[in-house]
Amino acid sequence: MWPPGRRDQFLAHHVFESAYVSQLSARELALVSQEQGVGSGPQALYPELESQLISAAEGNFLFGASITCGAVSAAEFAERLCSTRVNVDNSILLVMLAQWMETFVREQRRISAAAAAGSAAVGGTGLWEEDVDDEQSNSAQLERSGGCGTDRGAGRGSGGDSRRGAGRGAGGGAVAGYPSMGRGANHAAARRAVVSDSDEEDDDGEEDDGEGDNF
Repeated sequence: MWPPGRRDQFLAHHVFESAYVSQLSARELALVSQEQGVGSGPQALYPELESQLISAAEGNFLFGASITCGAVSAAEFAERLCSTRVNVDNSILLVMLAQWMETFVREQRRISAAAAAGSAAVGGTGLWEEDVDDEQSNSAQLERSGGCGTDRGAGRGSGGDSRRGAGRGAGGGAVAGYPSMGRGANHAAARRAVVSDSDEEDDDGEEDDGEGDNF
């Protein structure tokens, strides 16, 4: 029997999605409710309590899906688990089990909602969409500043400086070398002129010698 007025507090039916709760077998559901809802105190006083709860859950087809689909309220859940405990005052145990189911449902609904929000955020359509956009924007700005800066630096280091160096080495050096090349060409021309004159003198000398020999 319920304490006066307590059963009415646990008549709500809950419908929610939870893979964990829906997959609980009758035995697992009985054990979880006994461990978390009742605790070790009553178990020490009533060693048969665990087996009684398991037998009641299996006999009444009380599974985790019975909770997620709203088949039972917390009051009905407690009553089915205590159905094998006949000729025993179950008033305190009924309240403990009903309170546990209400707390259990709230906790599992919160976990499921957080998981759904996280999945939507990963897809870019949930609670973290703005954070993802900000991160992408920051990455783009970083690429523009760092990447383009690197390109500019590379342009200055390899392209700009190389071009300037090439201009100095090839263009500038060539331009600067023009006067020296001109001077070298002038010197070479002068040497060629001197050599040519000396050759002509030699030729003249040979002709003179020849003429002297003929006399």
